Amino acid sequence: MTSRRRHPDRDSPASRRQCDGFIETRFDLPALTDRDANAEPMLDLFDFSHPALLNPPTLPAVTVDPAQLQQCRADFPQMLY
Repeated sequence: MTSRRRHPDRDSPASRRQCDGFIETRFDLPALTDRDANAEPMLDLFDFSHPALLNPPTLPAVTVDPAQLQQCRADFPQMLY
């Protein structure tokens, strides 16, 4: 059997239950369904030994056009701004 790490391009796309199984396995959560519990969690597609963005870049300040903000508030009064 070959290692999937050498061949990360899988033959079929991941199913929803595999995504659920990955999240459940990665964060030590109980399975939502029996299908999730039996799904391959796809851990071989990720390298958790070298985490990325431990020091994320600083984002520039956001500039807001007051006229456009006022228009958004008028168009969508139920939104919290």
